[in-house]
Order: sequence, then structure tokens, then C-alpha cells
Amino acid sequence: MPSAKITRRYLLLSILIFIIAFFIIFSTISYLGSIYTSYLAQFLIILTMAIVSSLILAFTLGYFTTTVSSAMILLRGRMRMDSLSNPLLVRLSTEAPGTYYHSLNVSSIAQRAARAIGADSLTVRTAAYYHDIGKLSAPDDFIENIYRSKVNDDRSATQLRKKVKLIISHVPEGVKIAEENHLSQEMIDFIREHHGKSKVISLYKEAKERGFRIDQKDFTYPGPTPRSRESAILMLADCVEAAARARSPLTKRSIREIVDSAAKEKLESGELKSSGLTSSQLLKINKSLAESLLAVFHHRVAYDQD
Repeated sequence: MPSAKITRRYLLLSILIFIIAFFIIFSTISYLGSIYTSYLAQFLIILTMAIVSSLILAFTLGYFTTTVSSAMILLRGRMRMDSLSNPLLVRLSTEAPGTYYHSLNVSSIAQRAARAIGADSLTVRTAAYYHDIGKLSAPDDFIENIYRSKVNDDRSATQLRKKVKLIISHVPEGVKIAEENHLSQEMIDFIREHHGKSKVISLYKEAKERGFRIDQKDFTYPGPTPRSRESAILMLADCVEAAARARSPLTKRSIREIVDSAAKEKLESGELKSSGLTSSQLLKINKSLAESLLAVFHHRVAYDQD
């Protein structure tokens, strides 16, 4: 509803300025118009000039003032979303700490990748903070929030399907939470697109290896695929951060393999088709992601094995 409030404010401000300007301009022109001998001619000229001048002044100042006001409202909104003290992010850090720190890592490497190609790095950083907020609906069911000893690697086909459904649901749940907390449509689009129409690949492979009867659609996110460079960068950063965190041992070579493999898979599957990324930009993004992962996970990298 902010736009409706801004429109009403603009109209009221314009009317107020018009009334004030009309009386000022009318009085001024009345004084100057005393040179005319015909009082009727004086009055019509003065009235016309006053109305026209007042309208121009009113709507010009009204538009300028409202534009500045609108920009300030958007800026304050962005600052609130970008702050880690935002109540939604505080809740994420408390209820899903593993997801929270994953999001911080993603925001860091995604922002740097966006800078590498001249994309909107601040928007990417903010979107990364919120991309997984849907996991707040069931934080203990996601691997980053589970102690390794509690992970169940011996699932039945029914349990596997249930797990896949829960994982995929974090996207629509994220949209729901974002809407309830009045996040911008731009942020909601990032949440919708950050998995595109990709598969929950680890569980899909597990189901195939164990010979379960499966339908690919049951393992596929609803989409849509990324529709901007920034959204594509978030998708890639999210993918490679999770893969690097799960890989052991981690070397400089394996980091490059993770990044190259993720970019190739997303490209060949058509996930990046609508993003507007060029081949040269994707190469720059890959280079930046590899460098960032090396910095983030430097304490785990086995340099002597590379």
C-alpha cells in the first residue's frame, strides 16, 4: 500500500501548493496588470496567468517533493532489510543457526560475484540474507541445522519422498513468510527463483541408486528460473557454498571443480537462459566464486593436496 499513500500525499501536496501559489501569483499579476484600461481584460488575463502558473508550480513541486519522499521511503525499507538486526534475520539466527550462517556466506560470495560483472551487488547481498527463510517452518529438518549423528541415511521410499517434499516446500514457505513480513516483491522473486526448476539432486541420486520407483517431477523445484543476472548469481552462490561445505577433503582443485560443475549444470539445464548472463560474465562469476570459496573455507583447504 505505500504507493497509494504516496499518490494521496502527492495530490494533497499539489492542491495545497496550488492554492498558495494562486493567491501569490494572482496578487502579483493584479498589481502588474493595472496598466490595462479594461478591467474585464485585466481580470481575465490575471486569472488565466495565475491558474496556469499555479498549476505548473504546484505539480512540479509536488512531483519533486513526492519523488524525494518516495526515494527516502524505499531507502529506509532497504536499510531495514539489509540490517542483520532485522527481526526476521534475528529469528533465523536463533531458530535455524546453520541456515543463517549459510546465508551469510552466500551473501558474501554473491556480492563479490555481482561486483565482478557490474551487477547490483547490494541487492544480491540483501536477497541472500532472506533466500532460505522458508526453512524457518521446519528448521530441524534441514541438514545444516542437524547434528551429523542425527542424520538418517537409511530411509524408506516413503520417507525419502516425504523428505524431498519438505525440502522443496522451503521455497513456497519462504514466499509466504516474506509476504507476511512485508518484504518487497523484488526479494520475494529472489526467493522463488533461487532454485529455479532444478532437482533435489542428492536425494534424486539416492532414490535411483536404491532402485526406488520415482517420478522426476517429485524431485523438481517449481521455479521459475532466474529472470535477472542478480537472481542467477544468487542461485550459483547458494549452490556452490552448500557443495563446498559438504565436500571433504576440500582443496583448491576441488573448489574449482565445484564451481565449474555447478555453472555447467545450470547452463546446460537451461536454468540461466532467462537471466541475461553472457558467457564472458559467467566466466568472471566462476572466477569470483572460486576465489571467495577459498577465502571462506580457507581453514579447511588442504593446500598440500592441490
